[in-house]
Amino acid sequence: MLICIDAAYREDIGVACGIVFDNLSSSTPLGCHALSIEGLPGYVPGSFYLREMPLAVKVLQGLDEELEMVFIDAYVWLPGRRAGFGAHLYNALNGRTPVIGMAKKRFNAHHSCVRVLRGGSNRPLYVTAAGISEVMAAKIVREMAGRYRVPDMMRLADQQARRLLAKEKTVYG
Repeated sequence: MLICIDAAYREDIGVACGIVFDNLSSSTPLGCHALSIEGLPGYVPGSFYLREMPLAVKVLQGLDEELEMVFIDAYVWLPGRRAGFGAHLYNALNGRTPVIGMAKKRFNAHHSCVRVLRGGSNRPLYVTAAGISEVMAAKIVREMAGRYRVPDMMRLADQQARRLLAKEKTVYG
């Protein structure tokens, strides 16, 4: 089983959505696991994981099946090979499940990552990974279903998280 996780925030409320799918060519999810948490810390540059981690961990705890891979809309590694959100998530998973990060914006001109062009876009995704080589992670991201720059399952996770945040009135996670 594979999962794409994304989150959306408003003030101190965060909503996360995990889209579960069975193979890289899937355009149809097997399920959506969503939750919200109040009282999240504000964004701290270089420490994004402090805000995102509680959401991602709770989404993953709600799964019954064993994961083959986790995809996130963030970096696994930051410049200087500092641990980013994805590396922290990989460690939280006890290093047993590869985590592939696909960021839409370049973090730093000197940052080491693999650029992946998809769907005829001139703008790359910036791929980093833990538990798998970044070259293999880039190949996997290229192979994921979808006609656009961002793979279908990651786009769906983003859309669902934003929709849920817009509806969020109470905490249900």
